[in-house]
Amino acid sequence: MQQQTKPVEAAQRPSPSPASGNGESRLTLLLSGALAAFLGLMTAGLLAAMAGLHHAIVVGPLTAIIGVALFKQLPNNLAIPRLSRAVAVSLALVVLAAVVSNVLLRANLVVAGRDGGTYANTASFLVDGANLFPDAIAEPFIDQDLEFASPGFVVRDDGTFWQQFLHSTSSALGFVGELFGRGAMFSFNGVLSGVGILSLFALGRRFMGEWWALAAAALMAATLPFVHFERGTFTEIGTLVLVSGGLWA
Repeated sequence: MQQQTKPVEAAQRPSPSPASGNGESRLTLLLSGALAAFLGLMTAGLLAAMAGLHHAIVVGPLTAIIGVALFKQLPNNLAIPRLSRAVAVSLALVVLAAVVSNVLLRANLVVAGRDGGTYANTASFLVDGANLFPDAIAEPFIDQDLEFASPGFVVRDDGTFWQQFLHSTSSALGFVGELFGRGAMFSFNGVLSGVGILSLFALGRRFMGEWWALAAAALMAATLPFVHFERGTFTEIGTLVLVSGGLWA
């Protein structure tokens, strides 16, 4: 009798709907894919730059290989709890507004100044020469009475530039610049800000309700135009993605 009741109980248990959690699965896949692609690009670009092989034909495939390996280690199903329709739509609008506003603000950015100038010029050097040590006595520098008002660049004894800071961000910017033109480099962090907001929301959803998580994401989105305006080619937005995305995963 005991063996006969088990199938009956199993038959009476409601089966999950095939569509249950599809939206959350897609959102999780989207976020995991974006995180894997970003970290893959940062890693591949830096490795290629260090090897003096920073070309799109090298960085692109290497990014894909590293990105796929990372994606397999990230959440891929229902890691983000179910969202109400109102929150899902609101989140999409917040992300879209942040990305569009930050991309539009790229027009204020210049390649001068210590930090931002170093990142942007390092990226430009990678577009031109594929390595991290451009020739300081070649055009356009030769026969020019140039002075460096920034400690971001130092001329080494062999006549090449040494550039300050870590170069993961610059290598990613250089990859974008090679594919889409130098102007596109200044939109990279603007687009990346959308991934940062989504990562922060996903992290918040692990600890709080959906509306509180949305409020935290919206507050971050409201501050990012200022961050991007002041620090457009810097690492703050990339750090937001890595920290919040890493803690979520």
